[in-house]
Amino acid sequence: MEEVSAAVGDWSKLLVGAANGAIGVVTPAGDAIRVFQVPTASQGLSPIRLIGLSEPTPLTDAIRAGEPVLIESAESLASRSPRIARRLEPGEVTAMCAYPLESGDQIVGVCFFRFANDEPVTSEHYSVMEKIVPHVSQAVGRISDRAQLAHHVERLAQSNRDLDNFAAVVAHDLSAPVRRIGSYLQLLQRETGELPPKARGYAETIASQVNHLSELLKDTLAYAQVTASTDTRQAVDLNELVNETVGPMASELKEIAATIEIGDLPVVDVEASLIRQVVQNLVDNAIKYRNLDRSLRVVVDAEFHEYFVDERRSWWKIRCSDNGIGIDPERADEVFKMFSRLEISDERPGTGVGLAFVKRVIERHRGAVGVEPGLDGGTCIWFLLPGITAPDVV
Repeated sequence: MEEVSAAVGDWSKLLVGAANGAIGVVTPAGDAIRVFQVPTASQGLSPIRLIGLSEPTPLTDAIRAGEPVLIESAESLASRSPRIARRLEPGEVTAMCAYPLESGDQIVGVCFFRFANDEPVTSEHYSVMEKIVPHVSQAVGRISDRAQLAHHVERLAQSNRDLDNFAAVVAHDLSAPVRRIGSYLQLLQRETGELPPKARGYAETIASQVNHLSELLKDTLAYAQVTASTDTRQAVDLNELVNETVGPMASELKEIAATIEIGDLPVVDVEASLIRQVVQNLVDNAIKYRNLDRSLRVVVDAEFHEYFVDERRSWWKIRCSDNGIGIDPERADEVFKMFSRLEISDERPGTGVGLAFVKRVIERHRGAVGVEPGLDGGTCIWFLLPGITAPDVV
């Protein structure tokens, strides 16, 4: 509000005889005005109260009417706003002027002056007020725009939180019934023995769909819970984290003749559990979309990203590159969208949530994520993370 105070200046000097004044700013919801008293420029703006636009006051009357409201005597005030008049001492206020503040085609607030001690309101006062009002209107308009933007951003953020909560509840509540369906299907297959070929095909299709739905619910729940989790950032050695993540996958990697090479990775300031899941998703993706005509090779390395260095921390670019089937450059932007799958087939099952989860986790760390060509026509998913250390050359 400093710019409003600067626009008004010292009211006691501009308006000789004015006891004080106030600025009313329409709230983002548009149902009230937040009133700030401006006794002098040196004291600045001081919040007074919140007034509903439906209340009968000179300030709200000016906003509703879209034109100045002039009360030139205590008697006029008593008849027009008796509740305000009853709160005032005799002689405390003898005249009031309220000017609506316009920005574009909207009324964004009101500029208010009070006079006391039987000081007459002259044409000179009106002239000064008319000079002040346009400057105050501009300042209040800018404040109103920012407040509206902040209001809409908060409403959008709340909507996103509500959607996340809804998704989490739905995914959680559906998981148990889906598991029971899978369990009863297994019991049915055991109890009935060998099924006819046609019935066996139906059972296998049901089992496949149950497994897919289970994975989808698990991934959706994990995605929804990213923003709900408590921030537990700490210094994490990425070398240790990546090795701990891929270690349990050794037998699966050996079975498909895959190799994972881990470069010299930095110590980063992250939430370990989330980044561990990011690494898991990226390696799973590399396995899923490998080129079946050659052995899978995955390289995880890092480079210092000097363009993101500030006084507090460094940023590192982490890369997970593979020699798989690659991604069509024209569709690269789609891979991080929720439920997006560039290839749908029984050979490459998936939920379309894995990379969306990666993007959400990295953005939670205020980083960025992207895709570029990988090894031998494969894919490289890169992301930026805040580091604890920086190279000696920096």
